[in-house]
Amino acid sequence: MIMHETGAPDDSHAAAPETDDQAVTTMVLLVDDQAFVGEAVRRLLADDRRIAFHFCSDPLEAVQIANLVSPTVILLDLVMPNVDGLELLARFRANPATAETPIVVLSTKEDARVKRDAFASGASDYLVKLPDKVELLARVRYHSEACLNLRRRAEIAAALRGSQRTLAERVAELQAALEEIEALQRSKADFYSMVTHDLRNPAGNVLVAAKMLLQGKGGALTPKQEQLVQITATAGDKLLRLITDYLDFAKIDAGYLRLDREQTEVREIVRRAATAAEPQIGVKRQQFTVDLPITPVFGVLDAPKLEQALENLLSNAIKYTPDDGRINLSLSSGNGRARITVRDSGPGIDPTLLPTIFAKYHRLPGDASRSTAGTGLGLLIAKEIVEGHGGCIEVMSSGIAGEGTTFVIDVPLAA
Repeated sequence: MIMHETGAPDDSHAAAPETDDQAVTTMVLLVDDQAFVGEAVRRLLADDRRIAFHFCSDPLEAVQIANLVSPTVILLDLVMPNVDGLELLARFRANPATAETPIVVLSTKEDARVKRDAFASGASDYLVKLPDKVELLARVRYHSEACLNLRRRAEIAAALRGSQRTLAERVAELQAALEEIEALQRSKADFYSMVTHDLRNPAGNVLVAAKMLLQGKGGALTPKQEQLVQITATAGDKLLRLITDYLDFAKIDAGYLRLDREQTEVREIVRRAATAAEPQIGVKRQQFTVDLPITPVFGVLDAPKLEQALENLLSNAIKYTPDDGRINLSLSSGNGRARITVRDSGPGIDPTLLPTIFAKYHRLPGDASRSTAGTGLGLLIAKEIVEGHGGCIEVMSSGIAGEGTTFVIDVPLAA
């Protein structure tokens, strides 16, 4: 045990260096005006090398010494000159550093009134001095462990409060960063919209003018002139599709592809998509069948966007299905969901390529891909639209020529 008097080390009682299992964990401060009591208590505690002992004989210095040594237990005599023991006890309790420190009052006798007043003033325990060694060690160890646990909890609570403040600061920083990113994304989406709008207008004007010439509104055309105007009209139509696809992709990329939610009859969406696809199918003389249920199928959908997704799938099927091939479009419903299926009799897709067909700018290998115009964004846009509805797109293909590819749009219906 290590003993100090009024905060200064007493070299005559210095202990040998502690091993890890003998490290000092208990700090006892005895406040008593009688030196022989201090020595007696020191001897009672001396066998436990985990206890450091401080003796203060001047009660007027006791609070100051306690602030210096940070005791885990204070042993306080009640009868001392110059200050009343209960008054000193109150001072300890008023002092922030010792407000929660266990204080064991030492009295010369077992007195119920004195004991009552001591506990009322904030004492943690009461002993008649001098107690026997076993009892004193037990009380000191118990109260010291309670004090250490209280300090650990306070340290953990302080660390937690610090962590919470740090977390709150990080959350605020993250929120500010997210708001900045969102503002940048809005600016990005606005820029894309402005650019594509500026491109769409002149492209549309070119297409309208070409169609008016083909309709003879500018006078009769020679066969060569008609051929050139037809090329212009076809190119203008493809250009408008490219612009639309790039605008939709830009909105997806910026996180601003918004879907309007409204009650829509799904059969009408499928009919309109089929009607839009018929001219392309007619050019290639493909066999086109559409299977629809008799009863209406209602769902909470963005009709134009879902129709666009379906048109993209049909355009893909038309592109890769050979002349005189077969394309089937069907709609079914059940379990609160609608399933729109597009099947073709084209060459199919290599199963190893299926996981990547919805990637940006993906183009399938083969003659059809090389000979047809497209952005490579149609399937990606279709996927984003369908997932925006809370649905998914499945694709199935064996890769065997003639067995074709099947795409299935699966979306939830209105409750």
